Amino acid sequence: MSILQMQRVLSKLVTDDNFLATFTREPARACRDFDLRPAELEALKKIDRVRLTHYSHMLHVSRVALALKAFPVTRSLLPHDFFENFVATYCQEVSPVPRAASAMFLEAVELAAFLLRKIEEGQVQVRYLHDALLYERNLFFLNNSPDIAILAREYAQRGAALLALHESDRLLMTVQLGDHAIVSEFEHDPQLLIPELARRAIPDLQPQKRSLLFLKVAGQIGVSINAINSGTARLLQLANGTRTLQEIIG
Repeated sequence: MSILQMQRVLSKLVTDDNFLATFTREPARACRDFDLRPAELEALKKIDRVRLTHYSHMLHVSRVALALKAFPVTRSLLPHDFFENFVATYCQEVSPVPRAASAMFLEAVELAAFLLRKIEEGQVQVRYLHDALLYERNLFFLNNSPDIAILAREYAQRGAALLALHESDRLLMTVQLGDHAIVSEFEHDPQLLIPELARRAIPDLQPQKRSLLFLKVAGQIGVSINAINSGTARLLQLANGTRTLQEIIG
C-alpha cells in the first residue's frame, strides 16, 4: 500500500472542507490527483463521514485556539460566536503548511492577518478589537520571528555605516525601514487601553489617534515601543526603499 498517499488524502480530508465535501459526493474524482490503488480508495470510502467531520472541526478549533494563545487580550474581546462563525472560514482560507518554524508562530501570524481583514471588511465589529490585535500582533511578531533578531543586527551595521558617510553622500543613499521596525496607527492610546484590557476591564475611552514605533533593537531583549507624532510616522513610512534620504526629508 502507498502509505504516504493515504496519509496525504487523510490529511487533506481533515484540513480542507471543500475537499471533504467533494470526497463525500465523488470519492474517485476527489482523489484523482493522488496515486491510490483501487483497494486504497475503497478503504477510504469506508471511513465514517460523521466522525471525520467531527475530527475536522476539532482540528480547526485547536488550530485557532493555539494561535490565540499569542493574543490573550484579543481573545478576551472576541464575540462569543467567533468560533462558530469564523473558524471554518479561517481554516479554509489558510491551509496548514509545514514550514521550518513553530506551529504557534505560523498560526498566530496567519490568524492575525485574517482577523485584521475581517475587521477592515466590517465582518467583525467589536470595540477596541483592532487596537488590541494590532498591538499584540506587533509585539508577538517582533519577539518571536526567527529572522527579526538577525535583521536588527544587519540594520544596526548599515546604520553605523550610513552615519560614517559624509553628509552629502548620506543624503543620496536609498533608505528602507526593515521588518524589525513597525509603524502602526491606533484609534485609542494603547498605553491607556492595553493595561485596562489586560486586567479584563473595558474602559470608556474617547477616540484619540496614536502612532507607535515598535522596534527590535539589536542586542536587546524585548521590543522598544515609542510614541511618535504623525509627521514622523509619515517620514518612516516613506522609507520603503524607493527614495533617498534627501527625498524623504525634503
